[in-house]
Amino acid sequence: MKRRIHQVNEKESYFSVIFNGRLIFIYLTKRQRKRYLDYLESGRFVTFRVSNKTKKIKQRRAYYLKTITKVERPTKGKTIVLYDFEKIKREIVKVITSFDYYLFIDLESTMPHYYRKKFEAEIIQIGYYLTNKEFDVIKKQQYYLLPTKYPKISVRTFKFLNINDDVFKTAKPYQYFYRELKELLATYQAKIVVWGRNDILSLNRSYRINNLKSITKRSDFINLLEIHKSYYDLTNDLGLFKAFQFYYGKNEIQEHDALQDALILLEVFKGLKKTNYNAKKYS
Repeated sequence: MKRRIHQVNEKESYFSVIFNGRLIFIYLTKRQRKRYLDYLESGRFVTFRVSNKTKKIKQRRAYYLKTITKVERPTKGKTIVLYDFEKIKREIVKVITSFDYYLFIDLESTMPHYYRKKFEAEIIQIGYYLTNKEFDVIKKQQYYLLPTKYPKISVRTFKFLNINDDVFKTAKPYQYFYRELKELLATYQAKIVVWGRNDILSLNRSYRINNLKSITKRSDFINLLEIHKSYYDLTNDLGLFKAFQFYYGKNEIQEHDALQDALILLEVFKGLKKTNYNAKKYS
């Protein structure tokens, strides 16, 4: 709905509008305050959606805000758009699709023994697809790594990844992966695409455990989970395979295989790009 803002209460974190002749109140969460509050002001027009869920604020019943798609300031000559969610979405995808090369990567790590208290997870499986901006695959790779700090791999890890000792007969030392990643980044300056922060944290931890200099920085990564949360205005995390199902209608079984997850990551990226293109085309 689109309504003119009647009042904004920053202290109690809500704004009010008149709907069907009565005043209704809309509550903003902490995350929504950061995102929207600077745009909200009495007299401005706001286009928004609310939840059926309500919250009691000092004897008032306020609806939880779902999302704001547009905020406009009326003037004598015209209406000035201050916030346009559709435009922001297009800009997000424009930025992340502007690079020449992408490294879609997934990392699987060790899990602690049931009895061990002190533990640090180590990367033991690598899977990646290196592509150009048209998503043509330049290189794909999968292999296992030998853990450095805790060489004995737990039963929990074997069960979770559905593997056995045999895969580690041909496993490579961590330094092999380190040198390969360094060479890929130097050659292609590829953006590293991951789903969530876990793989970023795993990489940073792996440098420290193996006493090696960090070869990645924060700006090297595209966290596709956070991109989806911004693009679709999601509050909660979204699973990678749920995102794949959303775009393609296929219910793939997650096997916790690094190469499979890297491929799903690539397909989800393509799905987002196509969805954004279609939205722009028919808007």
